[in-house]
Amino acid sequence: MIKKFALVSVLLLAGCSTSVEPQRPMDFGVVVSGDSQQFESVSTFAWHERSGTVLVKDKELGQKSSQLYHSLVEQQMLERGYRLVSQPLQADVLLVVALAQQSEITDSDIFAKTLLSTGIITVDSDGDAVEKGSLYLAAFPSNLIEQADVEQPIWKALAQRPMKEGVDEATRQALASDLVKRMMSSIPVSNN
Repeated sequence: MIKKFALVSVLLLAGCSTSVEPQRPMDFGVVVSGDSQQFESVSTFAWHERSGTVLVKDKELGQKSSQLYHSLVEQQMLERGYRLVSQPLQADVLLVVALAQQSEITDSDIFAKTLLSTGIITVDSDGDAVEKGSLYLAAFPSNLIEQADVEQPIWKALAQRPMKEGVDEATRQALASDLVKRMMSSIPVSNN
């Protein structure tokens, strides 16, 4: 019996081989942290005063991208039944959107500020390293903003992907929309 088992094992292993594939390009990496149950008592949101941080070389494109991501995040919140209020102190949560590129802030610095890391290494189709872009989203409880020296979000997400130049506007908006939907998928529909 043991001889038959050994023979079958050898035959199975003989058909196996190991190959190392070259590093392939990654579309994007997303990591989300937080307790979505904390949104059960949330019905309103506003923008945090620090929302809109942009650390990129091309400031004009960075501001345009920041406006796009703010609009997409707001749309996702509204579609989930949350109400936007103009006064941050009247909101249940304050949202942050921040953009960066690797040449302006390192992954280590991003981790130090957010405690999030996607762990991706961005490469192009030839396997060469390319610049990484980062999008950070966070929801902070507004009632704790004035009470604490260090703010801790109840929910946060980080997405990173290779930066591509020359992407047409329709493609850029579609990619951004899909990314925000993926990042915010754990935020529940409002019960209030």
